Amino acid sequence: MLSKKYFYAVSCACLLVACSPKEELGGGVSEETNNFAGVLLDVSGQPVSGATVLARHVSVDSIAFKDTTDAEGKFGFALKRRGNYALSSVSDSLAVYKTIAFDGSDVNLNLTLSKALNYKGRVALDSEIKPKNLTVSLPGSDWSASVDSLGEFEFEAVPEGTQALLVSSPDQYHAGSAFVLYLSNESSLMVGPLPTSMMYNLDEVDISTAIDLAQASDNQDIQLPVTQDYGLMSWWSMDNYRDADETKVTTLDSRNHTDAAVVYCSDCFVTGKSGKALQLQSASQFGVVENDKGILDSLTEMTFEVVVKIDSIPAKGSYRKNMVGKLGFGSEGDNDVFSFAVVNNECGVEVPSVAFFLADGSGDSLSCENAVVASGELELGAWANYVVVWDGDSLSLYKDGMLNATKMVSVKLLNPSEEPIFFGKEDINFMLDDVRLGAKAINSADVLYRYYLRGGSL
Repeated sequence: MLSKKYFYAVSCACLLVACSPKEELGGGVSEETNNFAGVLLDVSGQPVSGATVLARHVSVDSIAFKDTTDAEGKFGFALKRRGNYALSSVSDSLAVYKTIAFDGSDVNLNLTLSKALNYKGRVALDSEIKPKNLTVSLPGSDWSASVDSLGEFEFEAVPEGTQALLVSSPDQYHAGSAFVLYLSNESSLMVGPLPTSMMYNLDEVDISTAIDLAQASDNQDIQLPVTQDYGLMSWWSMDNYRDADETKVTTLDSRNHTDAAVVYCSDCFVTGKSGKALQLQSASQFGVVENDKGILDSLTEMTFEVVVKIDSIPAKGSYRKNMVGKLGFGSEGDNDVFSFAVVNNECGVEVPSVAFFLADGSGDSLSCENAVVASGELELGAWANYVVVWDGDSLSLYKDGMLNATKMVSVKLLNPSEEPIFFGKEDINFMLDDVRLGAKAINSADVLYRYYLRGGSL
């Protein structure tokens, strides 16, 4: 069952209340300098006269324009600063909200009013921090609500349809995020969290699966994600590398918590999903972090993240091929901790797949009993984002932001282990982009946020 923590479906009351945009800078349909013009229409497509239309820059609240539609429903603004603007209007029991990217070119558009509905929601934080000093808003509009001590908020007269909501962050531990609201008279659906940059590119959000799941979800909270730095111990972006000699190079841990990874391969840093990637094509090509400085010692939870493209694997046989792991490859007295691997005819799967194995570092092997295996056959030649979360009781594997598989495990504590961290060292052809290790278990909202962030910054 896929996780439902980051979206939900709730009923929506339809009390109709009008809101009034602020009095700010003026426009006017008669001005010849207007470069932003439109017509306001009602639900039947007829022009609406005498209605106030507000245009506000979503990043600079003080840059705002107001105009009143004429007898033909026309309005216009003379914009100067480029960027994203929000257009909004309320007329009787109808409302409209739309964001437009202004690049300096003339804009002409039709705005169509929809039913105005009330919407109630609740914001939850994954910590003991109470949800105070939070605001929820439709960016660049007067639809803005403060969150109370219970995390609850309410909007009045929100236009029916698809809207992007912005939730501010109350502290340095959480990430301000965007959520997509699908609002109708019968119900509502919230999808997120997403990076705030996606508020203006909602077409990039794949919600086909999310809609089906949200209809059955009993979770009515907007889960605000933690920042990408939360619990992050090490990050090999593969972008920061240098030649060591003719046969090897080194790539740095951007967090500087471990020694650099030594890569025994020439010309193996190639164009990846984002920036550079490490391409390994045989068992003789591999990377190794000889000293990880105990970043996983004594952990009772962890998160593993990777962006990978697997191009070729052995066609037949039963095997397990490591891509990233802290393990001894069966050497005497090894103290394995984890391995993210390709498996075939192992752990109950009869087709090639990916799996994450966990051990406690005390000498126990990486067994199928403590492994989570991705469902579905492995797709070769395609980039995929995998996140594995160990919370002390179970392993949860996410693929491209969605929960794919979960397995209860017996590992409760990671003991100190001197095994190196290996990238590859197997006879498979694959590429690694971002590899991250974290000392905290993140939740499904955090996973989705990081997936859409596509790497992000330190």
